[in-house]
Amino acid sequence: MEAMPSGGELSILTMDTSSNIIISISDKGVGMNEEQLKRLGEPYYSTKENHL
Repeated sequence: MEAMPSGGELSILTMDTSSNIIISISDKGVGMNEEQLKRLGEPYYSTKENHL
């Protein structure tokens, strides 16, 4: 919701293979810059200015 303040499209695709479950999430939001992408997945990382 915060990535798409004017509305948009959020897609969630799931696929079950013989040995894996794949979940793909995409949206039409504002995106992330290169530095944010590098930090994606770090514990406690947030792009929000004020987070608790």
